[in-house]
Amino acid sequence: MFFLAALVFVLMPSVSFAATDVYYSVGTNSSDLMNGPASVSINSGVAVFNISQPDKIGVGDRLEYVGNVSFISGRINSTAYNVTTAKGLTPTDVSDVVVYNITRAFNSLDDAADGWLYG
Repeated sequence: MFFLAALVFVLMPSVSFAATDVYYSVGTNSSDLMNGPASVSINSGVAVFNISQPDKIGVGDRLEYVGNVSFISGRINSTAYNVTTAKGLTPTDVSDVVVYNITRAFNSLDDAADGWLYG
């Protein structure tokens, strides 16, 4: 009985606090990459844009929208993307909000190597 209780205690933290990977893109293009003006709805970590976005947008890119920042963690199609927060959490759901921009997370490897992270 003690062994079973100890095993559950040891395994629970790894289950309860599983980390989600967060990716940050690096590119020399500092301009806005999106087609727009655009709006986005986010539900359970899936961002759906009202218009198609270019193929150059993908994993690690920074999505800034009314009051929030998320990072693309996967591409479903040209209008739908998986997103996460900078801490690897599911972003708060939003409905039809204005997108300010979609950019690379970092504009140089030096910036990324310096360890500057979004918070």
